[in-house]
Amino acid sequence: MTQRGRRSAASFETNVVTLHQRPKPPAELTADQAVEWKAIVDRMPADWFPRETHALLVQLCRHVVAARDIERRIRAAKRVKDLNLLLSMQDRERRAIESLSRSMRLSPRSRYSKDKKTGPSAPRPWAQMSPGTTQVASHDLTHNAARAPGGAPPVGSLVSPAPRMAHHREETTQCSEE
Repeated sequence: MTQRGRRSAASFETNVVTLHQRPKPPAELTADQAVEWKAIVDRMPADWFPRETHALLVQLCRHVVAARDIERRIRAAKRVKDLNLLLSMQDRERRAIESLSRSMRLSPRSRYSKDKKTGPSAPRPWAQMSPGTTQVASHDLTHNAARAPGGAPPVGSLVSPAPRMAHHREETTQCSEE
C-alpha cells in the first residue's frame, strides 16, 4: 500500500550503496603468494574476506605456493629417501590447505546449503511422471512375472494403473416405511 499525502524530502533522497573493496595482498607475501591471494580473492564475492580472515588467507597462500615448490622438487628427486620425505611434506601441505579452505568456506562442499540448494539439482524421477502413472519396481516383477498375462513390462517402465473392475457389486439398501 502506498503512503497517502505529500511525499517528504527524505523520500526523494537516493539510497547510498556501499561497494565492498576486494582486499589487496599484504606486503609480507612474495610475488607468487600475492598472485595466489589475488586469484582466490577474485574468485569469491567481494565481501567474502573480512579483515579477520586475512591471516588465514595469508597462510593459505603460503601453503599453496609451498605445495607447488614441493611438487617441483618431487619431479626432480633421484633417491627414494628424498622422494619419501618430499611426499610426506606434500601431504602435510595438502592437509593444511584443506583445513584452511574449509575454515574460510572456500571449498564447494563447505559452501553447500540445503536452504540455498546450490550444486547440481536434477529433478527427481517421480517428479517427472504424469499423474496416474506408477513406476514398476524390480521386486514386483520377480514375484508377478509368471502370473502377468502377456509378460511383465520391463523394469523402470511407466505403467498406467489398472482400471477398476466393472463387476464389483453395488449394495443397495431398502428402506421400509413404518
